[in-house]
Amino acid sequence: MLNLRRGCIKHDKNANLWLMEGLYFKGAEDENGNKIPEGQPREDPWVVLEIVARAVTVLERLHPHPLLFPPESNRTGDARRAKSDWVTHDETSRSPVTWQPS
Repeated sequence: MLNLRRGCIKHDKNANLWLMEGLYFKGAEDENGNKIPEGQPREDPWVVLEIVARAVTVLERLHPHPLLFPPESNRTGDARRAKSDWVTHDETSRSPVTWQPS
């Protein structure tokens, strides 16, 4: 599992590369093999496209939370949600499928 926080994008002007840093939790251990619950910075950042860096900038403007994807905003991946909570539309309406909170 990895989390992304505000300020996770850096621009390396010398190499002209956009870099994304994050914390990882799975396998995060100290030198004695003890789990580090607060996670560790990923050793090597990802190289991302400029459009990804711009998207992160937009996410940072959408809410004040330190995480780019705060837990309370992750509604679409909840497999435990009852089917009755989902609202679908027929093909002719061309409306997207939406989730109606209960």
